[in-house]
Amino acid sequence: VAVFFVPRVLPDGRLNKISYRRLKDKLGTQSLPTAEMDFNQATAWAIGDPAEGFKTLMNYVIDVSRIHNAANACGILHRAFLEARNYAAQREAFGQSIIHYPLIQETLVRLLEKLHRYRLLTFKLVAAADVHGIVADDPSQAMWQRFLINLAKYRTAVTLTKSVREA
Repeated sequence: VAVFFVPRVLPDGRLNKISYRRLKDKLGTQSLPTAEMDFNQATAWAIGDPAEGFKTLMNYVIDVSRIHNAANACGILHRAFLEARNYAAQREAFGQSIIHYPLIQETLVRLLEKLHRYRLLTFKLVAAADVHGIVADDPSQAMWQRFLINLAKYRTAVTLTKSVREA
């Protein structure tokens, strides 16, 4: 298995020699089509060493999907916080909005603190990937980024469900 970049349009503006046989019927995500394609005489560039294609694929696919998971979890947590805060501002008990009660305020602050903490971790990770690439060339930087990627994905995923319930 090797990984290649095959553009639809070549740098000179010509269409690449890619032909689509058919779109597949599938049970999965319908909004993301899957096709059978032919690349006869198509221009392509190898991504990484073709002999290590599976390793390259896993590095990029796994790392990028984990970064996306962390970013998505931050977005969902932010939405949960906003919904909880808005609900607390509108819900009344004992003659006033519940947002004025200390336990509600503590819960909202706890949610906001988690959001800021995980957003900072995720943004630091994205900044490192911007500077060094998804898979850094320097082995120590690559190991550090791999650790951050796994940490961000794990911590945001583990916290998300509980935090949304709390919100």
